[in-house]
Amino acid sequence: TTPAKSIATLIRRVQDLYASYLSTSALPWYFKNHTKQCGDRVLPPDMKVDSVPRATVEARPEWLLQFGTTSVVLSKSKNAFIFDCGYDGPIDSIKALQKAGTISKVEGIAVTHHHDDHTNKVQAAAEAFGCPIYAVPVLKDVLENPGRYRIPCMTANPMRNVQVLSEGEVLKWREYKLTFHFFPGQTYYHGATLVEAEGIAPVYMIGDAFSPAGMDDYCLLNRNLLHEDAGYPLCLKKLRALPENTWLVNQHIEPVFRFESTKIAAIEKRLRERMRTLQDLFPWDNLNYGLDERWAGFYPDATASPAGSTVTIELQLGNHSPGARTFQIRPRVKTPLKIGLHGESISLKSREEKSATIEIQIPAGTKPGLYLVTTDLSSEGMEFREWTEAMISVTAP
Repeated sequence: TTPAKSIATLIRRVQDLYASYLSTSALPWYFKNHTKQCGDRVLPPDMKVDSVPRATVEARPEWLLQFGTTSVVLSKSKNAFIFDCGYDGPIDSIKALQKAGTISKVEGIAVTHHHDDHTNKVQAAAEAFGCPIYAVPVLKDVLENPGRYRIPCMTANPMRNVQVLSEGEVLKWREYKLTFHFFPGQTYYHGATLVEAEGIAPVYMIGDAFSPAGMDDYCLLNRNLLHEDAGYPLCLKKLRALPENTWLVNQHIEPVFRFESTKIAAIEKRLRERMRTLQDLFPWDNLNYGLDERWAGFYPDATASPAGSTVTIELQLGNHSPGARTFQIRPRVKTPLKIGLHGESISLKSREEKSATIEIQIPAGTKPGLYLVTTDLSSEGMEFREWTEAMISVTAP
């Protein structure tokens, strides 16, 4: 093809992606005028955005209260189980209901995902009400050690002793059955909980993964993966498997909502079209390398240590490719810091994750301050220079 044709094809692919995003995203529901203005600037006049049908909505049931981004499930015994807590307001509101006799005791907190507007006050609420914190496995370390991760909207308030409930595990609480699921929608570090009891329509606590307008996948650093077992393909599969007439609960949205099977099919159709366009656009053998900046990243993301010490960090790698790959690792650091690497390459099967250990030597006399460690990564058909970095804060000895 000629260069002009190649550029025209590239532009059209980007326009296809943007139109697909507008047709299935939750953001137009919140910012309709803003997204229309953006669409008018990016899309050609002949390209129409055919949005998927909106979900069916209904008022929240009386036993499900909402304060900010905190949902409160009430039992017949007036005890409560809450989902998320990002602000002081919900704690104060629940205390007021306790004083009024509407709520007797808070007996647990479940966290749907790591974003600070859902997590900033979870530990404070657990201490105020004397109750445990629950989450799916992928969330435990993120919630207990948020400073070790470079992903958006992290809380500065770590949680303690998060109790893990594995995929499909059931927590029986009062008259309710709570079933916990891995639900990597708005972010990879996300769960959902099916709440069931006799005589009520089930509700599915989905955090921020969906709205009545569709998917909520606006930020690449949230790790919106597109594998069959991770990302929105998995979330849509789980929506299909829900009991009949289950309502979805997004804590930012007042009504509960549900997608009929035809609406789920419409969302998935657009998503599959987007996946094909992305695979055509990106040069790698799997589109997720273009979506997931954290397929390779340091853990912890930041650490502090005095001059004269040695810091050990991990380079965590995930193989998105359909086959095995070997990655060559070349860490870089500026003087006076020195690198010691255990193993200069790492081999992974398809979808396998492994870590390489890297030692950072901080010589005595190193001036206190912030230092960066970066890494070059390469594999067959792939070359990434200084792809990821870790921050080393050198303190006085």
